[in-house]
Amino acid sequence: MRLSYTRLCPWIPLLVTLVCTDAWAADAWWTPLWRYRRQVTIDSAEPTGLPGDDIVHLAMDTGGLCRRDGSDIRVVTGRGRQVACKVLMMGPGDRASIAFARRGGTKKYYVYFGNPKAPPRREELEIRRGVLLETRLYKKGGGLTLKEARRTIAAAGEPVGRSFRDRIFLGYNPFGPQTRITNTFTAYLVCPKDGVYTFCSSSDGPSFLLVGDTLVVDNAGWHGPQRDISQRGMIKLKTGLHKLTFYHVNRGRGGVVAVAAWRPPGQMRVRVIPPGAYAMVHVGNGGMIEQYGKSLNIDFVASHEGETFMANRYLQRYRFRALADGVGARKLAWKWDFGDGLTSTDADVQHVYLTDGVYKVTLRTRGPWDELTRTNRISVSRPWDRVTHRRLNSIDSHAHIVAAYDFAKLTVGAAEAFDLLKRAGQTKAMLDAGIAFLKRPTLSGRTVQAIVPACAEALLRDAQTQGAITVLLRGADKSDDPATSAQLMVRAAGLVLAETRDADRAMELYKEVVQRYGRKPKAAKPVRETRIGLGDVWRFRGDYDKAAKAYASAGVGPEAAEKNHPILRGDYAMHVEAYIRSRRYDWARQYLDRWERTFPTDKLVGYSTLLRVRLSMLQKRDAAAACEAEALVRVNPASNYGAQLLVEAAQAYRRDHKPDQAAAALKRVVAQYPESPLAGQAKEMLKK
Repeated sequence: MRLSYTRLCPWIPLLVTLVCTDAWAADAWWTPLWRYRRQVTIDSAEPTGLPGDDIVHLAMDTGGLCRRDGSDIRVVTGRGRQVACKVLMMGPGDRASIAFARRGGTKKYYVYFGNPKAPPRREELEIRRGVLLETRLYKKGGGLTLKEARRTIAAAGEPVGRSFRDRIFLGYNPFGPQTRITNTFTAYLVCPKDGVYTFCSSSDGPSFLLVGDTLVVDNAGWHGPQRDISQRGMIKLKTGLHKLTFYHVNRGRGGVVAVAAWRPPGQMRVRVIPPGAYAMVHVGNGGMIEQYGKSLNIDFVASHEGETFMANRYLQRYRFRALADGVGARKLAWKWDFGDGLTSTDADVQHVYLTDGVYKVTLRTRGPWDELTRTNRISVSRPWDRVTHRRLNSIDSHAHIVAAYDFAKLTVGAAEAFDLLKRAGQTKAMLDAGIAFLKRPTLSGRTVQAIVPACAEALLRDAQTQGAITVLLRGADKSDDPATSAQLMVRAAGLVLAETRDADRAMELYKEVVQRYGRKPKAAKPVRETRIGLGDVWRFRGDYDKAAKAYASAGVGPEAAEKNHPILRGDYAMHVEAYIRSRRYDWARQYLDRWERTFPTDKLVGYSTLLRVRLSMLQKRDAAAACEAEALVRVNPASNYGAQLLVEAAQAYRRDHKPDQAAAALKRVVAQYPESPLAGQAKEMLKK
């Protein structure tokens, strides 16, 4: 029978209404009392058909919009039917780990939150799938028996973590603390056939494996992990779903080890129970946060992209992507605040966090009618589940991102940023960072120590002596640590004397150190170096007695304590000579500095000065070499090395294109040291 168009027409509006209403109902807001929601889709796996509810696990960011304990979280199907759910864990940051019941083949759900007056949940979820791990901090107790281990776990602190794992296998704690913890695995095993099953365990500390209520493996007592299958037991099981519980207590100093293995009927080998042997847990994929009544919603995704290792710490790299849905979503301009003082206007941006911690990340934009904001607290630390991957990024890859930072705004990790750029060879960015940090009102002594000396060295390599002095003095003013401030002032005074030859200014700085920090016990080391510096000024001025008195007041350094002084001097000299021969000039200079700090009066003798002059000439620092030689001869003309130092000074003057000064130095050799074999050499040099 054919229906005519006229007879069908009256039904078309009704059909359209029914279709539209049904579509709207599938996505309608469950109730306005809950202000926020996320759509959740699950994988395409079919229902397991096992007893009890199939379980979906979802990890999502809440934006801090729900209760701190997650008690206002509800899960609803696309058609508005509430399902049983359980909050496994809140945190770190604004992260929530949720499990909920899957209804038949339904693949789309909504997680609702943001109702401060939400009543208790009508139904608490019973989980009979997967491997659920709960970790707590160990407080007290033993593990000689199952009963005692249960009491120990019950007396433990609040959970530091609760989530699904793929199997009972730990070589580390995925939730952070690596010692003094308790672990409880609640797992649901699917036995493939009837028969006798052998179970084994290995653990550092006591562990107990139960199937149902039956203790199968008793691995009690305080011990290290087993390397064999000595801890085992057998039980006869039917085909199907079985509850397996694994208790573990760790109070030692080593790592965390907890392993459950089995040998099903008909198999010859014992192996770790594989992930596929446990009842499947579906994975939920969360969409954007939506707000009730909003025609435009924004959100962002923060994903961990990698880490690099530097100076006994790991630096984490994240990717942040802005999301928008609704009216005007394609025309939005973004502004990020990463919680460490830094910002960005890119929709997709990489960011390196320089220290671990919880950071409040905020995304803002201007919509058609108002400003929109989304915030999440992101916990930045080593992702322990990736430790075994051993995939570290290069330092350069992280330094490339950090080099573009606005260092004036960076609120945390100043020392780490500077160190990263230094190690990556990003000298310009390193100096930019150092100068920006030094504009702050105060800095910790640790930060100043990490930044200022390296900045000064970089400026000196670039022949910016005055800049290096300025940086050192500015760092001394900014530091909140007296010892650090005194040390930097001493270094600045030394540069003033050595590089600018301004003895009066150097003297002022040294005296200022004594006045400010002379009575502070923490500044004892730089105050000793100040006395040596005062001796250097008198040495430069040619006053032997005052220089010797200042050096004597400093005394010998701690390296000379309970050591034979002549032997130690000889050791220093041999090291410097060897390093000069092998062209390891930086090491030679370091040993010279150690030598003269340990025995400051040797600066008046001459041999350490002669080696320093030769080293400076090898490094093409001829002006400094000539000045050093002249200073020693001026303060101690009776030195056994006087003639040699003047010849070296003449050679330095000639290389520095100062023939008059070279000739004057050679004439002094002839006049002051006529009995020296070098007097004849000086006469010959004067003829050239």
